[in-house]
Amino acid sequence: MSSSGRWDLSVSIHATVNGDRTSSRRTYLNLNKHGMGSRYERLLKLEERAHAKAIELTREQVAMAGA
Repeated sequence: MSSSGRWDLSVSIHATVNGDRTSSRRTYLNLNKHGMGSRYERLLKLEERAHAKAIELTREQVAMAGA
C-alpha cells in the first residue's frame, strides 16, 4: 500500500468522522482500493489489527464481559 493511498483513505475517514461531506462514491472507491470494500473485509482487517496489538482490559471491562 502506498503512502498516498493510506492518505486518501485516512482523509475520507477523517472527513466523515468530523462531519464533513465526502461522497459515498469516493469513500467506497478508497475502501475498495485498500481491499476493504465489503463489511466482511473491514471486519477481517479490524480483527487482524486487534490480534496484532495486545489490549489491556480494566477490571470493570472484564466483569462486564463475564456478566
